Amino acid sequence: MTAAEVQVAPETAAKPRRRYLHQIDVVRLLTFVCVIGVHSIPMTTSPDSAAAGGLVVLLHFTRNAFFLLSAFVLFHVYARGKELRVGGFWRHRFFFIGVPYLVWTVVYWWIAVGALPRTGSLGDLAFDVVAGTGEYHLYFLLVSMQLYLLFPALLWLVRRTAGHHLAVFLTSLAVELVLMALHHWVVWPGGLGQLQAHDYVLSPMYQFYFLAGGLAAFHFDRFHAWVVAHPGGVAALVVGSAALHEGSYLAQLATTGSAAIADDPLQPSIVPWSLAVTVGFYALGCAYARSRRDGSRRAWFVDQASLASFGVYLVHPLFLNVLLGRWLTFGAAPLPPAAASALAWIGTLVLSYAFAAVVIRTPLALPLTGRRRLRPAPAGAPAETAG
Repeated sequence: MTAAEVQVAPETAAKPRRRYLHQIDVVRLLTFVCVIGVHSIPMTTSPDSAAAGGLVVLLHFTRNAFFLLSAFVLFHVYARGKELRVGGFWRHRFFFIGVPYLVWTVVYWWIAVGALPRTGSLGDLAFDVVAGTGEYHLYFLLVSMQLYLLFPALLWLVRRTAGHHLAVFLTSLAVELVLMALHHWVVWPGGLGQLQAHDYVLSPMYQFYFLAGGLAAFHFDRFHAWVVAHPGGVAALVVGSAALHEGSYLAQLATTGSAAIADDPLQPSIVPWSLAVTVGFYALGCAYARSRRDGSRRAWFVDQASLASFGVYLVHPLFLNVLLGRWLTFGAAPLPPAAASALAWIGTLVLSYAFAAVVIRTPLALPLTGRRRLRPAPAGAPAETAG
């Protein structure tokens, strides 16, 4: 999704006039920062660390927040005035996500930890492309493609069920909780077990976030007004769901003795937490948008970071693995695990942003960052992405 597509279309009889939603940039940036953390901490701490697991379990909301945000953006554009031409929509979306997906799958297939060539066949590469296993984060692009494929049907469903959206929301929530429980608590035999091991790349596991994002966008005026008018309610929602999720982690840790089981990213308690923290980030974004001044350093930084964010996501395992392969790996670093985690987190973020910020201004912008090349703006005009 591009920043230019995050717009509001007021419901008027005339041609909709859209304005930019700067709060979405904040949601995106905070989530990207957290996703680097969720990958950094396990690589610099013992897998048996209860403290590390207790932090990671709270950061696992990131995948769900991304899907909720992606659906929100799509529905905001197409459910509020813009005509959906399915063929053009699919061509555009699959091109801008498919090209970087293929390029980075090849890159990660070829480069192992320490930037050494892998010994792997083209059959392995083909499997990585189909299964989203080129690197541990690329499944997100594969699920995003499934969202794009399903979006026309989801848009039709939301429009057709107008007046019954609370029932749709609750039904989807119930289905999501059942799917999470089946994944987390039930061990399936044989071929079903293989499906269970790879269900994290399948769209049904994220259907609630697709629909929740779509419904929030469809009822944007009411949703936005409630968030802005009830900061205390939003804070209570975040704190309460965090306590529920952390309490579930501690209970499972006590009964199973395994932090890896207790901090599973696919379990029922992650559902309310993911929804609440995304709404909380949106509330912070609204506070930023109200105080934003065009031309200020803060506004410039947020705009630039938002443009580079997808590139940061794509490249960050490369820098993270290099950092860890050199001297930050758990047990090998001359630092306590907490310090190693902090350095890995910050270092990966800085290096990945520097990479994306440079590449987005080159002809390699599309394959490596999923964005159009950023062209210098004329004097006195804001920067734009080239068409």
